[in-house]
Amino acid sequence: MHEDAREERNVLPRWRPLVAVERNDLSSVGRFEKSAFKVESNQFADDIAIWKNEGGIAAASDIFDTFLVTGDRSLLRHAISLLRPHKSVIPARLKDSIIAAFRSDPDRLEIRKSIARRETDESYLRQSIRIIKKRLLNYPRDALSYLELARLYTVIGSYEKSHKNLIRALALAPDSRAILRANLQFHNIVGSLEDGLRMLRRSESLRFDPWLQSAEIATTSLMGMSSNVAKRNLVAFDRKGEIPRSSTELAMAMATLELSAGMAERKVFQLVRKALPNSTENGFAQAIWLSDNRSSRDFLMRFPEFRPSGEAFEAKVDISVKENNFEDAAIFAQFWVEDQPFSAEAIVKYLNLRSVHTSPNESSVKCAKRALSVHGDDWHVLNACVLALVEAGEFDAARRGIQRLIKEAPEGAAQAFVAAASGFLAFAEGDFIAGRLYYEQAQKIAIEFKAQNLLINATMFWLRCEAVNGLVSVDCVETMRSSIEKALGRLKHDDKDYLKSVWHSVERIVSMKSDKYQNSSGDELLTSFSSKLEQAILI
Repeated sequence: MHEDAREERNVLPRWRPLVAVERNDLSSVGRFEKSAFKVESNQFADDIAIWKNEGGIAAASDIFDTFLVTGDRSLLRHAISLLRPHKSVIPARLKDSIIAAFRSDPDRLEIRKSIARRETDESYLRQSIRIIKKRLLNYPRDALSYLELARLYTVIGSYEKSHKNLIRALALAPDSRAILRANLQFHNIVGSLEDGLRMLRRSESLRFDPWLQSAEIATTSLMGMSSNVAKRNLVAFDRKGEIPRSSTELAMAMATLELSAGMAERKVFQLVRKALPNSTENGFAQAIWLSDNRSSRDFLMRFPEFRPSGEAFEAKVDISVKENNFEDAAIFAQFWVEDQPFSAEAIVKYLNLRSVHTSPNESSVKCAKRALSVHGDDWHVLNACVLALVEAGEFDAARRGIQRLIKEAPEGAAQAFVAAASGFLAFAEGDFIAGRLYYEQAQKIAIEFKAQNLLINATMFWLRCEAVNGLVSVDCVETMRSSIEKALGRLKHDDKDYLKSVWHSVERIVSMKSDKYQNSSGDELLTSFSSKLEQAILI
């Protein structure tokens, strides 16, 4: 069963590699110089020697990625020399990146993508950790190095080591914007936002730094607490009457708070409109979420003139899904996961797009297996992992995921996901009787807890499993299609549009399998449930 885990959203800070962060965003660190976190090419000497010897496009791409990280232009020249014999077959994305490298200003987005691709490899992550540890032997008071070490440990799921390094970084630079914002994101990841908020509120910088103020408001909103700093007059405006980039996340946090407090939509979205032209990608995604989920008009209707920037992966996912462009949505979601590898929301969205709306690939399988170990206590992530692994035929890994899901899913309606995941795996392994029993159990739980959205969700996926295995007749499919569409039409729930998009993809798969029906053993159970489904939605 597929879910949209994001019930609430706000502009909690992103956490990225320091070499991919704008210098202005690090300004509160104090004596930050361009070389404060410089990565030298000799740190990759062994790898570079191997790539130069190998030759070809793949090796040239690796050398070019190393140039982006280190800034060593001799590596750029060598990458180009390796590519010359392959001019006609150079991937467009690589060619565009090389052209961008000749601009006077560094392309931060390309640097982010390069590092993100590398950090999907755990051996690269551990090599990076070793390099930073060596640096700290020579510069033991480098707060930024401790911060980057904490980020790398977080990516691989070593949260205790990450926490120790964050504490060291804060001790050295207690008012650093970069460190305070990263610390808040870390505590969000490990489920202790209150601790991160307490540390943020101790900082003197909170009185005047809009980046920290936005983080405080976002955090308190998510926790249902009162903000200590929330005032609309905190938001600065430039001479054009627009909000500068440094205050756009603050504006989005204030808009979210004001709309929740009952302020008129017109006034709230006037503030949003002034922030959008210069917005960070995080702020842009918040504007989409706020309009689509908490107002009377969705974002594309309210702001047709605004489109997200190249770096706004989350926003692009949301817009692509709205437009039923699931293939593009899956590509943007992969970039989002690579950019924010510890984001449970990004992982859930990516895996569901690959397993439900498009098709699994090597990247999604790798993501699911890694998420099982790093996010093994998050049942939303576990559910998405199981779905993705079953679709990819990785049944052993899927069984391990279900065992964790059984342990981590809370009592109540969430148990419908456990039953449905077990049914999905049973059908995939050919145990149709067990699969039906599990899906019946999922539906009974959904009815018991009056979770109409879960009831429709489970029914859609049960039909999908029966149809894929050729176990229902065309007449049964038509009956179920009618019942599901009636139920969706009557549904009064925040998930309505989302469930319609799921049905769009499930129905496509069911229709594709219509010529493969072998027997109608699933007809009786499904048909008997169709009337129950319609009645349950009326409750």
